[in-house]
Amino acid sequence: MLLSGRLAIVTGASSGLGRAIAFRLAVVERADVILVARRRERLETLREEIAGRRGAGGGPAAGGEPGAGRAYVCAVDLAEPGGPALVMERALEVASARAESDPGTAGLYGLVNNAGVTWYGPFVEMTDESLDAIVSLNVRATMELTRRFVRELSARRDDGAVLTITSLAASAPVPYQAVYAASKHALRAFSASVSFELERAARHDGPRFTFTTFEPGGIATEMISTSGLERRFGSSGKAEGVVSDPDRVAAHAIRAWKRGRRVATAGPANRLTALGGRLLPLGLVGRISERLFRP
Repeated sequence: MLLSGRLAIVTGASSGLGRAIAFRLAVVERADVILVARRRERLETLREEIAGRRGAGGGPAAGGEPGAGRAYVCAVDLAEPGGPALVMERALEVASARAESDPGTAGLYGLVNNAGVTWYGPFVEMTDESLDAIVSLNVRATMELTRRFVRELSARRDDGAVLTITSLAASAPVPYQAVYAASKHALRAFSASVSFELERAARHDGPRFTFTTFEPGGIATEMISTSGLERRFGSSGKAEGVVSDPDRVAAHAIRAWKRGRRVATAGPANRLTALGGRLLPLGLVGRISERLFRP
């Protein structure tokens, strides 16, 4: 799967893995990217950083990558009602403007579902607000945006590709992050189920979609501190050996997407963890996980 010159939406692009994926798509893969998150100032900073790699007149900056893609900002809270609709509206505006300036430009092709939140602690202590935040963003908004994306491309009979970032939590129980784990299990099942629907449609002359679910382990991002996980594993800067670098994980995720993998993770330790979560007795996996995440 080639991404160069194509247009992709990346949610949760203001920090962490989403930022790393968006940057790599633009600079390394030379795709155009629509940066989606709540924090406009961070998105503008990333847009400028990507633009700096293009240089004046669209060429490469000194030391930059020739042909780096363009970045477009879409400051939206996906968890709010109407958020996914606003993202698609912005994406279609960008796609239309690109087509007008260059009729040979590829249209909207990719969607990276990365935005997500978690909460750490005993489930019975979880507030209604925290529970609603996870379900609204991780599950409802992701599913709605994917539906709108697939519906739009299907109506145009255009092929497309969806990369959904879940977690190793999609492969095993995660005590003290119960709702987060449930949301990731849900997204894994959702992605696989929709992909098989669309495969059948493609066999009957419908557009072709590639669905990839990528399950990273721990990543050194601000989610560690905002969720309270730093109480257990230390801050993102001190969790060395427990979490991975976002740029490295982004490279693995994009590689799996380009290869059309249905489900993938990065590194032998993570692959072994995912396999163990599916093959070992649930009681054993759950007790190990409870001990690992116990506050």
